[in-house]
Formats: sequence, C-alpha cells, structure tokens
Amino acid sequence: MRRLSMALAGAVAVAGLAFTGGTASASTVHTASAGTVHTESAWPCGSKFCAYVKGKGLKVDTVTVWSKTKASKGTKVSGWAYIEVAAPKHKFYILWAKKKFKNVPSIELIVKKKFPNKTRLCAGVAPTKAYVNHAGAACATVHK
Repeated sequence: MRRLSMALAGAVAVAGLAFTGGTASASTVHTASAGTVHTESAWPCGSKFCAYVKGKGLKVDTVTVWSKTKASKGTKVSGWAYIEVAAPKHKFYILWAKKKFKNVPSIELIVKKKFPNKTRLCAGVAPTKAYVNHAGAACATVHK
C-alpha cells in the first residue's frame, strides 16, 4: 500500500543532503531514536514550521503550513509559502505559492502532483523567493 511517512526525530538523508529539524547540510548524519509513522497523510513539524501533507500514495493533493508556535501563541505567518522537493536521482527544486501572504494563520498550497517514490517534501514560509534550503521547514517523505 502506498503511504506518506513522516520522520519524527533524528536526521534523514535524501539525495545527498542531511535534513535535521528541517535544515539541510552536507555534514554527517547522526540519528537519535528516529522513527517513522505511516499514514495516508502526514503532520510533520520542523524547528519553525508545521505542515499537513494531504494525499494518497505518491500523489500529494495539498500542503498546509503554519508557524510551530501558532497553537500556543496565536502566531501568524507572512511571506511566500514553499515546498522544497528532493526526489531521488532528480534535481532539487522548490514549489512556491502563487502569491505572498501577510499575517495569516496558515497557508494552503494546492499541489495535485504525483512524486517519485522516496521524494522528500519540506514546507515552510520565507520572506522572499530564494533558491536555498530553508531552515526550520516541516519535512515528510512520499513513498509507496
């Protein structure tokens, strides 16, 4: 059965990049009690953002992103919502929201796209559109 998975703790290596708490680097990967939860949709959180990745199998329908501190402090997000896409044996790229948002509780990105198996999706909000690995993003892996 095809499912989405979410890394709960530790670090995960994808396409030569190490993701730890939503950050990417070329350093050695150390895992600390890493676990995976299999669901049809995923609710990952990074150090700055949380996301709800809705989909089935290798297809992702929507990704909703919000501030990790939103629930407890009423924090709103402003900027460009993004999804960093790191598919095995493919070039890294970023999907951007169609517009910049200001002071909203969350941002939903309509994706409606099928991704290759083991594609890593990291979502967050940035002040500008920049082709970099953003810190604090919420990451989930699409797999069958």
